Amino acid sequence: PLQQGRNVVELEKSLSTAATSSKKLSETQQEENQKMIEHYERLVRPKSNSNDDNNSNDDPLIHWLSYIKYFQDTFPSDTHEQFLLMERCTRDLVSNPRYANDVRFIR
Repeated sequence: PLQQGRNVVELEKSLSTAATSSKKLSETQQEENQKMIEHYERLVRPKSNSNDDNNSNDDPLIHWLSYIKYFQDTFPSDTHEQFLLMERCTRDLVSNPRYANDVRFIR
């Protein structure tokens, strides 16, 4: 269970499609989900430019947290993929000293 809860609209949509397992997700829903995942993947992809590391306005943890929240709301029953996503976030940010005592990262 999530401490903050889930978005009710997204959860109903996800569970209604999961309940009708004999029906496939509509193509538009699949495309929408794929576009959102690609969007978040671009946001969390490590930057190759070293100048981005010095940019204080760019907080990769915010992108990771929103990606994880989206995934939890959209795919509530896919706990394995959620775990892998959180593991990727941890591996990506664990060596960043600015998150050593950040409560958002610890949760």
